[in-house]
Amino acid sequence: MNPYYITNISLGCLFALKLLMSACNQFNVVDITGVSLLVLLIAAGMFYMGMLPFAQYFTGQKAITIMGSAGSIISINRDGRCVIFYLAYSLMFLLIGALVILTF
Repeated sequence: MNPYYITNISLGCLFALKLLMSACNQFNVVDITGVSLLVLLIAAGMFYMGMLPFAQYFTGQKAITIMGSAGSIISINRDGRCVIFYLAYSLMFLLIGALVILTF
């Protein structure tokens, strides 16, 4: 299965959940400003970059791509000993992105 397909579907489901949560709270007015839209786009990017290594790992890809500290993309071998640390690093981006999307 394609890891990009899994990542895009999970991001779409997260936005659908956000839309459902906003629809259930129908008495509050939802103001979408430029700043909140920018925050949502940044959080979506963080969620996407955090979800992609997990999708690549679980679909059996040989190389897993993660975002480096300088913003560059690093490709690591799936069979390496330290892959669990890279997955924990991307879990941080995954959780922060999901929480920001659901709270804003």
